Amino acid sequence: MNIDIVEKNRELRRFREKSSFDAFFWAAFALLVLVSLIVFYREANAADSELALQSGLAAGSVSFESSIGSVSAPFWHISFKALYALGVPFAWAAAVVCTAYKLLGFVLVQRIVFLYLMPEANAKLATLAALVVTVSAAVRIPSLDPGVYTAAGSPAVWHDPAQIVGQLAAMLCLFYAAHCVFGLQKYRGQAEGRAAALSWSQAGVLAALLLLGALCEINFLRAFLPALGVYVLALWAKNPKHPRFFLQLFAAFLPAGVCIALQFTGSADGLRISLSLESAWLSVRGILLAAAFPLLVLMTAARKDAFRDPVLALCLLLTAISAAEAALFERISAGINRAGMTAVFLMWIIMLPRYITAVFDYRYERLRLQQDAKLGAVPAALLVRKQTRLNLKSLGILLGIILLLWHLYSGLYSLCTLFSAGGI
Repeated sequence: MNIDIVEKNRELRRFREKSSFDAFFWAAFALLVLVSLIVFYREANAADSELALQSGLAAGSVSFESSIGSVSAPFWHISFKALYALGVPFAWAAAVVCTAYKLLGFVLVQRIVFLYLMPEANAKLATLAALVVTVSAAVRIPSLDPGVYTAAGSPAVWHDPAQIVGQLAAMLCLFYAAHCVFGLQKYRGQAEGRAAALSWSQAGVLAALLLLGALCEINFLRAFLPALGVYVLALWAKNPKHPRFFLQLFAAFLPAGVCIALQFTGSADGLRISLSLESAWLSVRGILLAAAFPLLVLMTAARKDAFRDPVLALCLLLTAISAAEAALFERISAGINRAGMTAVFLMWIIMLPRYITAVFDYRYERLRLQQDAKLGAVPAALLVRKQTRLNLKSLGILLGIILLLWHLYSGLYSLCTLFSAGGI
């Protein structure tokens, strides 16, 4: 499933994709509007919630020191401030802005999943998958997580406005960066012996998206830029005949890199290094709890060429670097590792379509094997081997269903807790 999502979307638009009224999508959209407004409004009215603190900071009613990482999400603050300045009440302004970004994220996830699944699946299945991604949380184990988001953060975040808008920018950054790499692969296949190069428009769009990511949620960029840098250097080592392409990519990093550097110099305390076995374990545990289902799919349903997919490779590097940062730096913990939870969120978007495709493939292989067995077209020894392989696949699918339901239960529990308590 190594698909250039950006190019595939362009092809559909170019050939005038048929669009019709999708009642299921709009019903899900309306439900999400209702739930989001209720949850975010109650959070905004809870004085000690993250949303209330960030909104108060944007409105100028609390100091910068009262909320960790407050200066790392100016884009959300500007959006809230603009609506609040128009006379919208404090709680409603916060709820409307968060709901708007949550809905934009849902629409983008639905589109990405649809592009991954088509033509095998329809838009309804993509909408259902997008709802799952929007609701699911880290698996809840009461002995580890007596509250909400204490043992781990959440890939589908409902409590942190900076992370909500940051996830939207993260999707744009990841898939467009992968689109640039897919361009290199395509160019090598078409023009052997000639040096590849990005168009300046592509480099400009990538630079703009990375800068947007820094303005939306700089913690994500602090992990994504190193991940992208490592991946680009590895590609350059394998493709030394295309220096211009890689230099253009590094040039696209510069605006976002400058923004991160300015944030570091403007921070009063910065990030203090404090590495221990306990912090390393808590970091890894947080990732494992939040990404249990995607990691299971990666181990059981990923195809042989999966790791050649730039999207998956970048996402795995991002997950590893964010986990290392959470273990290394004092101000980042399992509960507030925004970059790590954004990486897990992206893993969900990538691996859930692979799981659905694996289910389709399993059903097709099972039916085909049954037909071949009836016709006697398969030798007995080969039939046994194929049945054993299919049984192992069915076990992986069953484990995936159990974990998926556990994630969904945990997400619904978190939503109910946020609704009843108004914050965490």
